[in-house]
This record gives sequence, C-alpha cells and structure tokens, in this order.
Amino acid sequence: MAQEISELKNYLPEWTAAQWEEKPGIFTAITQAVRLFAPKLDHGEWKKRKQNRDDVLKRIEEEYGAKPGGWDMFKHYQATVRKVIAELLDDELEKAKETAEEWSHSIPPPEIQAQVTGKKGPTYMEHFSNEMWRQCGMRVFVLSAWKNEQGQVLFGT
Repeated sequence: MAQEISELKNYLPEWTAAQWEEKPGIFTAITQAVRLFAPKLDHGEWKKRKQNRDDVLKRIEEEYGAKPGGWDMFKHYQATVRKVIAELLDDELEKAKETAEEWSHSIPPPEIQAQVTGKKGPTYMEHFSNEMWRQCGMRVFVLSAWKNEQGQVLFGT
C-alpha cells in the first residue's frame, strides 16, 4: 500500500546510515509503524483468522516439533501455510480469497478493539510520540479514552 511504502521510505536514510548493531532497534520501530496500517477485522472474521493461525501453528508443532513463538517455528511457517493452501479444494480456496478481501476492508468488533487497545494502545502512543519528536522535533501530549472488555470507560495519558 502507498501508506506503507511511504512509511518505509521515511526510515530508509536512518536504516542505511545505521551500524549493524543499531538495525534491530530500527527494524522494531519500522514494524511498529507499518502495523498501524494493518487490515481491520470483524468479530467472526477475527475468530476464523485466529483459528486458521492456530491450526497452522498446531500442524508445525506436530510435524516438526517446533513450539509456537520459538525461532525454529518461523522457519517452517511459510512452507506449512503453502501446504495448507495447496490442500484446499477450489471452492474453499475461492472462499478464502473472498474472506481475505473482506478482512482487508473491515474493522474489529468492540470487544476485539478493547483487547487490542489494552495490549497495543500504549505502544502505539509511545511510537507516535517518539516519531513526532524524531521527525518533527515536536513534543506531544496524548490523552486517550477507551472501553475495556467489560464496557467500562478508561482513560490515560
């Protein structure tokens, strides 16, 4: 997407000028920035996606003995996804393509938004503040308000 490409171009001078040991930190900042453009999902789609991911991780563990989240799991992930896709029937593959297209244009339901806000909200705000300082020399103050999974309104700075 154009937004993602633009964000990557913003980091290019910093990446090329960085020493080898500085690159992991820059890479982390890049991935956090690009995640802001990730597709949004509704509740049913979110559950399907999570189940599919869990199925792939379970299959990797069964076939290769690699635990989810471990470094050895990542080297088997793409190959296992390819196997799963190859095993789909034509109508299942078409349904998967349609679902992927829908997921690219949806937002998650409120309970999923609450979970993501609790997990990632502070990180996103810190990233935004750091980028505003790094790119613009600007200090920002962020006041946030959201509903948690129980529907209570929370706020923070």
